[in-house]
Amino acid sequence: MERPALTVDHLPQLIGQFYERLLADPIMAPYFAGIDLSTHVPHIARFWAMALFGTPGYHGDVMSVHVQLNARLPLQAATFERWLAHFDATLDAAHSGPKVEEAKQRARTIAAVMQHRMVDR
Repeated sequence: MERPALTVDHLPQLIGQFYERLLADPIMAPYFAGIDLSTHVPHIARFWAMALFGTPGYHGDVMSVHVQLNARLPLQAATFERWLAHFDATLDAAHSGPKVEEAKQRARTIAAVMQHRMVDR
């Protein structure tokens, strides 16, 4: 079965599926304890809509949120790799095309910056 190209309309469902994967992973789930997914998933979908499609509507500071998370539960290089593996698997299970590859590359760039700021000191 052919996987459809990723569009902005797919993002809320895709991000929901991604968080289902993260929460089912016993290593990743503790990082999301206490997060209200009914507000978090749409917020993250807006982030990716902005990052991939230039859609306005996302407001936030990605880095400071993750710095706070790191203070509560320290992130490791392996944490970033696991997050990226789940992200890639979620994308690949549902979609194909240039926006999928762009999302993967952007996720790697963001993860590398975060890892440098929080882990590789």
